[in-house]
Amino acid sequence: APALQATRASLHSLLGGAAPGATGNRSRRRMQDLFVAVEVALALVLLAGAGLFLTSLARLQRVDLGFDPDNVLTMRLTLPWSRYEGEGIANFFEQLADQVETIPGVRSAASVAQFPPIEFTRQRFSLPDQVVESERELPVAFLTIASDDYFDTLGLPLRSGRVFNSLDQAGGQFVAVVNETFARRYLDDDPIGSRVKLGRVEDQELPWLSIVGVVGDTRNEGLRTRPAPEIYVGLRQVNGRFNQLFLVLRSEGDPHVLVPAIREAVAAIDPEQPVYAIRTLHEVLASGRAVEGFVSVLLSVFSMVALFLAATGIFGIVAYAVSQRVREIGVRIALGAGTGDVRRTIVRQALLPVLVGSTVGLGMAVALGVVLPGFLSHLASFEPVILGTVVIALGCVAATASYLPARRASRIDPIEALRSE
Repeated sequence: APALQATRASLHSLLGGAAPGATGNRSRRRMQDLFVAVEVALALVLLAGAGLFLTSLARLQRVDLGFDPDNVLTMRLTLPWSRYEGEGIANFFEQLADQVETIPGVRSAASVAQFPPIEFTRQRFSLPDQVVESERELPVAFLTIASDDYFDTLGLPLRSGRVFNSLDQAGGQFVAVVNETFARRYLDDDPIGSRVKLGRVEDQELPWLSIVGVVGDTRNEGLRTRPAPEIYVGLRQVNGRFNQLFLVLRSEGDPHVLVPAIREAVAAIDPEQPVYAIRTLHEVLASGRAVEGFVSVLLSVFSMVALFLAATGIFGIVAYAVSQRVREIGVRIALGAGTGDVRRTIVRQALLPVLVGSTVGLGMAVALGVVLPGFLSHLASFEPVILGTVVIALGCVAATASYLPARRASRIDPIEALRSE
């Protein structure tokens, strides 16, 4: 851009001895002001984006999970079908939970097919007197296979009825526990005793489940969405249809120190059985916040760089403009202009492109909040507090960057300025 500006210089004015910037080259000034406005607009967008994502991340830290993640350790086991089938799977996990609970420091242990916020198994279900034309019209809920102690281990509150117990055996009455969202959306005010069937009503192979309890909601679809309907089925009543389950346990202190003892408990039952995906619930939750955290760090770094570049650009351009106007400033001071008047004039002229850039950047930031609502968890697309703070901060930086050259200009000796010309 400076090279293009240089090719447009007037040969007549140069040969005539006039300095190109002495009286202020309008084209060059417009180009400089444009660069300042663009720098300010991009810096404002990045600062606003960083503010939005940092606020989103902070709110994710405070979201109500519906359970207590403190001191909870999770690990995954996949039993080979060649050695385990039918009730053998349930027996293995029940025996493992019993042995783990004997380890010093373990408060409770349970087995479950999935747990929040990484639930993935869904199932279409039917309700009595429900009329649908095709299976696709059936409602969908999360289906979680869990042992008796799962709700106590994870800290899920019981709202009404009961959870699973030793009476819920294979071949007995099939029961289910649902969460509050399921009960509120599909059942009456008194959901206990209601029935639900996994799959279609016409499917005779699948039994009707009698709802015996309602537990609190969890963030079963992740931290960014509201709780979804969920059905819990007892581990002993699925007859070994699931061979891959999680062992979850709650400890008195740091659960990581219990990992060697837990591996020994697994090896005591089956020496060939591996254990993998060993993580605490806090580590699982942290991975769910990884997107916001990563984007927040990137935007914060880029916005600081953009803010520094904008401040440097404003300072450099204002300082350059002052150096080109030494004679003009000297004449103003010689004619009686005060130092305050000189400073205000220079700062006002410097802040005009900053104001234009801030206006454009503010519009772009608002559009950013509208375009990316799916990435802004628990955050309104437009938050005046964040954008106002960014505008004020950027304005202060711009004012400081323009004031420093203006202060230097106000101290120019008019005699020395005229003599240098």
